[in-house]
Amino acid sequence: MVPGGLAPVKRRAPSLTLTAPDWYPVALMSNTPEQAPKPAWDAIARALDESHRFLLVTHVNPDGDGLGAELGLHGHLTARGKDVRVVNQDPLPERYAFLDPGGGFESYDAGRHDAMIADREVVILLDMSRWDRLGVLGDKLRTGDPTVICIDHHPYEGGGMAHLYGVDVTAAATGQLVYEFICRLGHDVDKRMALGLYVSILTDTGSFRFSNSSPRVHRAAAELLETGIAPHEIYEAVYGNFGPERLRLQGRVMDGMRITPDGRIIVLAVSRRDLEETGALAEDAEGFVDVARSVSGCKVVALLTEQKDGRIKVSMRSRGDVNVREAAMRLEGGGHVYAAGAVVDGPLGTAVERVTALFEGGDPGEGDD
Repeated sequence: MVPGGLAPVKRRAPSLTLTAPDWYPVALMSNTPEQAPKPAWDAIARALDESHRFLLVTHVNPDGDGLGAELGLHGHLTARGKDVRVVNQDPLPERYAFLDPGGGFESYDAGRHDAMIADREVVILLDMSRWDRLGVLGDKLRTGDPTVICIDHHPYEGGGMAHLYGVDVTAAATGQLVYEFICRLGHDVDKRMALGLYVSILTDTGSFRFSNSSPRVHRAAAELLETGIAPHEIYEAVYGNFGPERLRLQGRVMDGMRITPDGRIIVLAVSRRDLEETGALAEDAEGFVDVARSVSGCKVVALLTEQKDGRIKVSMRSRGDVNVREAAMRLEGGGHVYAAGAVVDGPLGTAVERVTALFEGGDPGEGDD
């Protein structure tokens, strides 16, 4: 069982200095990744001080980082007596149910949530900086009039979706930024908050295997562990709690993988039929990319998963020689240099051909830093 309960621990501010100039209007700047809004931590702190009703949101197909950041920030704001709701476009994935034994994570429903959303003073968007990453919920939020805050570690992709930004691409996870921000404010972190923030870091560093596993993020993880959370129990909850359906799906997907003649690109495809015949869930395919990345000579793995609406979710990971963000942007997606994704039109076979063609005859962004 994952440790819970409240054990407040006063954390020191992170050793890395966080600059906090006042925010200036996005309209004054070009919407390019190279000209992202400067972090506005002081202005965000004032917004938290002066407001009472908050809504926390992360992207469609929520992952460990977005959900963990929500849990950590929810705990912080609730401890300060704020009225906080967590509403996402998609339901909480089954593998992360341990984060929410009380049912606090809500899935957006217009009838149940629109009036509440209209009454929120502040909306905090976690782990993304584009409206289209929020689905139908994003359409609702962009028509309202709350103060919108974006906290993210992905490269800024423009669009001016927020009034205040806490974007730092040098961080390994959005949960890390939330943790450092709480520390900067001088507030406590209890075990439940630490659980969420540690899950953020654990999942977005690939269990501390990815190149973003910096000394800075290790320090944050170590401090979170000092609250009393048990890393082995959290690891088992995230990665060691699958059913046999996932193994059946993995075998099927790996058996049908496509490898380019030079062995540098591997493309995996998960169809609705695969899910139906194995009894697995789409979220069970998470982690298949890391299995394929272990193949000697492989530089990039792309996982394509057919969604219920027929569109195809594309996730790409690089072993360090290829900038997959460039490829994702050609598909109108985005992400990091070594981890990126997009959603494209089906059918699945056509999408596989399209993604494979991005890399054949020369990898997009090869050699970029």
